[in-house]
Amino acid sequence: MPARRRRRPLLACADLGNSRIHLALFEGARVLRARALDYADLRHSGAREILRRPDLEAVCYSSVVPSKEREFERRLRPSVVLKLGRDLPVPVRVRAGASWSPGTDRLCNALAAFRRFGGACICVDIGTAVNIEVVSNRGELVAGIIAPGPALMLQALRRCESLPEVRSVTLLLGRSTQGNMAGGVGLAVAGLVREAVGRARSLVGRRAPVIATGGGAPLLRGAGYIDRFDPLLTLRGIALAYRHRR
Repeated sequence: MPARRRRRPLLACADLGNSRIHLALFEGARVLRARALDYADLRHSGAREILRRPDLEAVCYSSVVPSKEREFERRLRPSVVLKLGRDLPVPVRVRAGASWSPGTDRLCNALAAFRRFGGACICVDIGTAVNIEVVSNRGELVAGIIAPGPALMLQALRRCESLPEVRSVTLLLGRSTQGNMAGGVGLAVAGLVREAVGRARSLVGRRAPVIATGGGAPLLRGAGYIDRFDPLLTLRGIALAYRHRR
């Protein structure tokens, strides 16, 4: 009778973003479950099956919304709870001479991308904001940008009384007011990323691969300058930061 595989400790990872919370359950490097939820849905069974399991070794999370952290931690099953930046560092250096302190979500993107490619790379994260991280061949974070994401751009256009509400964007030229807005915002994001990738490659090498993540990343499918899509990139970085500590 074959021996049963010994189960590795389970780790719950969470990324508290501006608009949503992303969750994943890891067994080692393997993702067993993943969910993306609104904050109002933290009581949802999908959140409980990740965050309140009795066999969790720990819950590790990154946050860009301090106002949500107390509520989040209150929903957890009593266990080891580690917040990146407070209880645990992310093992990514910012290049000497830089005067910025990137959020732990961006450091996790850089960590996970560098581990995947093993060298210089570029991360594109399209969510509420567009974040781009430029990672050197030594794994250092050397530069980046922050810009409004598609939803924020559409909100800005809605300040014009004569413009309608638009909820999704595209890379097509429009034949209606809504189509003009959807195409304008989509092409603005795609053009921004294309230009940023070109400038980033001048810093770390013209062959540096580009990995995209975030809810808006599918907009760039077919754009021609994204080498890989990984919707769980930030969560993988959180898990790597935890395992590095151990």
